[in-house]
Amino acid sequence: EDATAYRAKSVGGVSPAIQDGSVFIADKGAAIKVFQQSVVASEASGDGSIEVGKLTVTSRLAGGLSIVGDLTLGDGVAIDASAKKTVAGKVTILGGATVLLTSFPAVYPAYVPVVVSASVEGGENLSSWTVSGLPEGVTATFAASVKGIDLVLTADGSVGSIVHATESTTLADGSLAIYYPFDDAASLATD
Repeated sequence: EDATAYRAKSVGGVSPAIQDGSVFIADKGAAIKVFQQSVVASEASGDGSIEVGKLTVTSRLAGGLSIVGDLTLGDGVAIDASAKKTVAGKVTILGGATVLLTSFPAVYPAYVPVVVSASVEGGENLSSWTVSGLPEGVTATFAASVKGIDLVLTADGSVGSIVHATESTTLADGSLAIYYPFDDAASLATD
């Protein structure tokens, strides 16, 4: 079933769009509640919240979405990391993904929260994730943590400067992930 078959209602009088296999929230801060427990959509985007038991995205995840429920990321999904995405439940990773970044930090190493969630399942698939638009000389590593899905950017041949670090974690490959208190990826360019 695609998302055209699902019924939803707005919370606060805003009409969501669930059509052509996509879920879209046009108004920032708008909320929708999907009556079905499980929704499969090719795309989910916008800057509001979606209340659903489980949302599976097969092609594209964009905007500053807040998902009240679980999220499954299909193999080959594109994720726009220019705005923070939060998931109240579990994120399940089914395969590879491409993360799209539009701004990059001036100081490395840097931490970008791709999806903030309560837990992550399928973290072994992060090894097949890539970053689109990665500057030359910058390396990307993905990790699943208790905070969700994290992207760590490091400059090749440099240890970088550690500024405002709040904590660190050793990744499976032995490298060190440094966590910064950024609210979203857009703040990387100015912080």
